[in-house]
Amino acid sequence: MKWIKFYPLWICVMLAALLWYVFYLSNTVTLEIKLKVDYKNVPHGYVVTKGSDKVIPLIFNVKGNEVNSLKKSFEDVSLSVDMKQLHVDSILPSQTITYSPALMVKQQIMDYHKNNAVFEMGTDSADVVIERAVAKKLPLIDNFTYSLPQGVMITNNSGLSADSVVVVGLMSDIFDLTAVNTPKKNLGQVWQNVSFTVDLGEELKDVTVIPQKVTYSLSVSQFTENDVKIPLSVENDSCNYEFFPDEIDVKYNVAVKDYGLVSPSMFSVKLDFADNSNMAIVILESSPEFIDIIDISPKYVQYLIFKR
Repeated sequence: MKWIKFYPLWICVMLAALLWYVFYLSNTVTLEIKLKVDYKNVPHGYVVTKGSDKVIPLIFNVKGNEVNSLKKSFEDVSLSVDMKQLHVDSILPSQTITYSPALMVKQQIMDYHKNNAVFEMGTDSADVVIERAVAKKLPLIDNFTYSLPQGVMITNNSGLSADSVVVVGLMSDIFDLTAVNTPKKNLGQVWQNVSFTVDLGEELKDVTVIPQKVTYSLSVSQFTENDVKIPLSVENDSCNYEFFPDEIDVKYNVAVKDYGLVSPSMFSVKLDFADNSNMAIVILESSPEFIDIIDISPKYVQYLIFKR
C-alpha cells in the first residue's frame, strides 16, 4: 500500500509534535491576564463616565502546563476599586482621579494564584473620571411579543413588576429619553404561565437604571364565552326615560376559574344623547378587568322622555 511508504514520515511528525508539546509544558512562558475593574462606593450624585470599561493587565511568568488553569481561575475575577479610599472632591462637577492599582491587586487578586507569579504590572497608574449625575423618572414599556392558542386568554395579573423606573446619568445621556424599553423578546405561543427576570441595563449602557432588574409575568387561563344583560337607566329629577330595548347584552370571554365572579353590577353604561335625535349611543364605560369584551348589542337604543 502507498501509505506504508509515508509511515516513517508520519511517525517523525508525531514525535516532533510530542517533543514540542512536552517542551512547551516544561518551559516558562509569559501570559497576560486582563483584569476588569469594578468601581464601588461611587460618591452620591456622581457617575463613572470614563474608566468603567478599563482593564488592568497582569503579566504572569508560568510554566506552559499552568496556562489554562491560570486563565480559568481569572475568568470571573475583577479588581474592586473602593472610591472611598481615593481622594474625591465632592464640590467639583467633573474630576479625574488617578490611582495605583498595584497595592489593590496584591490585596485582592493574589489569592487567586497560589504561586504569586505576577512579576510585572502592565500599568503603574489608572484613571477614572466621575461627573455629576441627574435623575429622571420614566415609564417602563415591555417589548415582548407572543401569541395565544385558541381557548386561552391572559388574566389580569400579568405584565411587568414595575410601571416606571428612575434613570440616573449625565443630562446629555438622558435628556432625550422619554421611556425605558425592555429588550425585545418573542415568547412564541404561550400555553402556560410565564415568568422571568428582565435586565434593563442590557439596553442602556451609559446610565444607571433603578431598579435594574424587574420581573415580567404572563398568566394565562382557559376561557369560555358568556354574556350578561345590563339594564338601562338615567337619573333625572324632572323627566323619566323609557328605552327600547331597556337593556343591552354584553358578550365577553372569561377565564373558566372566574366564570362565577361576573355580575351586572360590575358594568357601567353611559348613554350619549348629543345628536338630539330619538336615538342614544350606548357606551360601555367600565367592566371587570379579568374579562375580554367581545361585543355590545345593541349599540344604539331608541328612547322617549316623559315629564314628571
